[in-house]
Amino acid sequence: MGKKEKLIISNWKDYIQTEIQAREILDGINDYLESLSETIDIPLVFCPKNDLLISVSELLKKSHLAHNAFLGSQDIPDIKVDGLRYAILGHSSRRYNLGETDSMYW
Repeated sequence: MGKKEKLIISNWKDYIQTEIQAREILDGINDYLESLSETIDIPLVFCPKNDLLISVSELLKKSHLAHNAFLGSQDIPDIKVDGLRYAILGHSSRRYNLGETDSMYW
């Protein structure tokens, strides 16, 4: 088995509701990373709720984070989204609210 990739995953759950909030989060992270004296080599993955996937995809393309930041989803979406690279399977909110179980995924 090959070397496992390390990621920093930001699961936004339902806390980030609008594109404006998403932009503020990404701008804040960008400003923080630019203030560091060294670069972070671990890729960042941002997982907004599904109705923000397209907006966040566009924001990441325009962001200074684009080279080291990726789009993820909180589930496998029914739509094709440019740049979507990761998905959280077995998300705790879906387990709690929809009764999803391990057997549904594996």
